Amino acid sequence: MIVDYFFVMRELPIESNYYYHIYNRGVSRQTIFHEDPDYKRFMVNLYRLSLAHKISVNAYCLMPNHFHMMAIDKDNSVCAIPKFMHALQMSYAKFYNHKYDHSGAVFQGRYQAKLVECEESETKIKYYILNNPVEAGLVSHHKDWLYSGC
Repeated sequence: MIVDYFFVMRELPIESNYYYHIYNRGVSRQTIFHEDPDYKRFMVNLYRLSLAHKISVNAYCLMPNHFHMMAIDKDNSVCAIPKFMHALQMSYAKFYNHKYDHSGAVFQGRYQAKLVECEESETKIKYYILNNPVEAGLVSHHKDWLYSGC
């Protein structure tokens, strides 16, 4: 079999000292946060693992079937975001699979991480993240959503 490597694209590596808009959703867009303790477990893990991996989370929002965050890795010579995200998603998947007697994937593949290119983009993305529940009709003001913050 001949593979045309000319069309194989590699994802750019995530680097330290840059903000990234990071997001993922439930497999097949299914609900991943069914009730308050589910959201709280993810938020506790987010806080605990961000400290352990020296990641600063500028904004986050958990929605019933997906999550968003804006994060930066400032203190590591080798960017810790991939390890942080792996630990975060694996810890929640283990919790979810045990609690709901589920097996298999919880998240739809690998998380997405888009580079935040400038300060103006940073402000827009933060607004987008925090206003996700408003746009979805879950609350009338972003401060009313219990599962987001900055």
